[in-house]
Amino acid sequence: MMCGSSGDPNSFLWCYDCGEAYHPYCLDPPVKLENLLDYHNWRCPNCKHCEICTTTDQDNKLLVCDKCDRCFHTFCLETNVGKSDTNSSEGWRCSDCTVCLKCKSKDPGAGGWKFSCTLCSPCGDVY
Repeated sequence: MMCGSSGDPNSFLWCYDCGEAYHPYCLDPPVKLENLLDYHNWRCPNCKHCEICTTTDQDNKLLVCDKCDRCFHTFCLETNVGKSDTNSSEGWRCSDCTVCLKCKSKDPGAGGWKFSCTLCSPCGDVY
């Protein structure tokens, strides 16, 4: 636990790797349980690693998805995942969490994601 207080064990996030318990709201930034793809596989800040290469090397190059809280090296994304807009004011989302708000597609289309990765190119080209 980061804060040192107790509470209902069902309200904690438990680290998949080390077993430490965390209040989701005590993490920086706070984690929203409804955003996690699988909270049973959640990793605490000390155990986070790149989901592609599984290493913690060059942690200054790890991007954290603002939706699911998983981490990816910037250099692993370029070759393996198809990088989303990392400069978005809305935060960065991994490819599993990037979905077109209009048609719900996970495929950005030939023109890539539009409007801070909120619309695929066919939907974004309409605007």
